[in-house]
Amino acid sequence: MLLTRVITAVCLLLLILPILFLAPPSALAGLVAVIVVLAGWEFGRLIGLRGVWPYVYAVACLVALIGWHDAADRQALTRLLQIGVACWGVAVVLLARGVRQASPSFTLLGAILGLFMLPAFGHATLILRELGIGVLLSAAGCWCC
Repeated sequence: MLLTRVITAVCLLLLILPILFLAPPSALAGLVAVIVVLAGWEFGRLIGLRGVWPYVYAVACLVALIGWHDAADRQALTRLLQIGVACWGVAVVLLARGVRQASPSFTLLGAILGLFMLPAFGHATLILRELGIGVLLSAAGCWCC
């Protein structure tokens, strides 16, 4: 099991590192969009969506990411990041209480929170990359520690 995870991590690093260092920002935006879709699918399953609904939720996260990207003013992205931070705060409080089984209200609240948190992650990654690769890697290093 551990060997499989290590091999997967190495393969992903071989894909991600060249995009981070060598590719234009549009390639990173494409990679971030794929990550948001996959995270949306996984998050949908975690909050209790079943059947086709995790896929629908993943597409909704992608639409939200694109919608916020196409926002007319730069202040909209600032608001998205602020809302994303607030949503993370709510999520931490909810998870600190403990969740045994996803109730319909928990699923709905989780879906709403995720529709802000996942696009905020995507845009934060792109903003940090615009500031420079060192800033992005420093922020990722601080997050991992």
